[in-house]
Amino acid sequence: MNNIAKKLLDLIAGTSAISYSEYEKARSGSGAVLIDVRSPAEFAESRLPEALNIPLDVLPNRYETLGKDKKIVTICAHGVRSAKAAKFLSAKGYKVESLAGGMAAVPDKSKIK
Repeated sequence: MNNIAKKLLDLIAGTSAISYSEYEKARSGSGAVLIDVRSPAEFAESRLPEALNIPLDVLPNRYETLGKDKKIVTICAHGVRSAKAAKFLSAKGYKVESLAGGMAAVPDKSKIK
């Protein structure tokens, strides 16, 4: 995803979006937690192994189970639902960013299970 598209997503969502490589750095550095907000069926079909599946429609009932001590990165198929989830979590006081482009933006498809 180019910088213009990323900035546009940031504007629409009201939160920041990060690239997959930025997510990998955050995961290895600070232990960022990846929350996949796609449906259980989408998650079962393809996922990053470290992701926790909390679908967007149940997030309002489950967000309190997430710790506020680590950065959260949200992901979906293309970035729209994850941006909505990031905005919701940010409003609840979480440190959160959305993965720009979602699963479609994962450059190394061998990482997808």
